[in-house]
Amino acid sequence: MADWDNFSAVAGDFIAEGDRVVGLGVYSGTSKATGKAMRAPFAHVWRVADGKLKRFNMYTDTLLVDRALRS
Repeated sequence: MADWDNFSAVAGDFIAEGDRVVGLGVYSGTSKATGKAMRAPFAHVWRVADGKLKRFNMYTDTLLVDRALRS
């Protein structure tokens, strides 16, 4: 968060089946270093067991994030 102004992660869809929950959404923010804005889609995958989070994987288009961070 230290690298971004107005950073947000907004999930619009959630898909649940068995012990998995998938959230689909968009990261957005403006790089403090370059002033460039970024919007990158993401997928978050959670695995739950006994009512507790057991695993988390995050997938996003890292090229879009990198472009905002480089001048």
